Amino acid sequence: MTAMGPVRLITAALLVVAASGVLAAAQPGGSADAGFLSLTPALATLVICFWTRNVIFGLLCGVLLGGAVSGQYNVINAYIVPSLGSERY
Repeated sequence: MTAMGPVRLITAALLVVAASGVLAAAQPGGSADAGFLSLTPALATLVICFWTRNVIFGLLCGVLLGGAVSGQYNVINAYIVPSLGSERY
C-alpha cells in the first residue's frame, strides 16, 4: 500500500459517514420509496472502488450506505441474518 493509501481510506470512510447523515436527514417521514437516493450506494461504491483501488472497502461502504438509505442502520440484523438459511432469499 502506498503512502496515500491510508489517507484515501480514511477520507472515503469519513465521506460515507457524512453521506449517511445527510441521507438519514433527507428521508421524509420513513417513506418506502427512496427514489434517486436508491442509486447513491451503487454510485458511491463505484467511486470509492476506483478512488481507493480497494474493492472490499468500497463494497462495505456501499452496504453501509444502502442501510442508511433504507433506514436500517443495523444491516447485519436487518438483511444478513434473516437471509442465512432462509428460503425467502
